[in-house]
Amino acid sequence: VVAVVTAPTAAAQAMLWVSGASGSIADAWLNGWWQTHEVFNGFPSWQRVGNTELMLARLSDGQWTVASTTGIQAGKTSGSMYQADDTLYYSPTQVPAWRVWSGSAWE
Repeated sequence: VVAVVTAPTAAAQAMLWVSGASGSIADAWLNGWWQTHEVFNGFPSWQRVGNTELMLARLSDGQWTVASTTGIQAGKTSGSMYQADDTLYYSPTQVPAWRVWSGSAWE
């Protein structure tokens, strides 16, 4: 699955956009993510616009991941969308490919 995470203009740096995800539950990840005040492992985090139960953050294993807000806050290193390689990216906008849980398999 190729999901693209982009930051719009400099005037809107506190928001990210996810596009290009496919699969039966891709809508959970698409659209805007607001930057939160929470920092995890020295990096900013984002919550899904309209769904504060989902968070995008860089976890302790160095992977950018979408997971439940409570899971990320508890330090868990699993989620429903994560970067597809092991490179340590500074920002999720640098991640070239993502793995997405379709509800029955990783895509």
